[in-house]
Amino acid sequence: MASVDAASAPLPVAAKSATVTTVFKVPSMSCGDKACETAIYIALHRLKGVDKIQIDDMARTVTVTYDPKDVNAATMLQTMQGIGYPASVQQSG
Repeated sequence: MASVDAASAPLPVAAKSATVTTVFKVPSMSCGDKACETAIYIALHRLKGVDKIQIDDMARTVTVTYDPKDVNAATMLQTMQGIGYPASVQQSG
């Protein structure tokens, strides 16, 4: 039985790329009926590379986990502004 050194073992072909999470502050997100959240969620979800979206209406923040090879924070800011919700980056990492 031959042993395989871990360093020489083949890498998985479909390795998932690293994701980034950015928190956006959206001061104008104040809909009591969740319409703001729905509009923002749908607009961001349509962007290629967006993996996960968490919206906190009380804090007026949108946290997005995404693949930086496909989309960036500037594109997401532009997308939110385009639907009437100007935002700013609160935290990125």
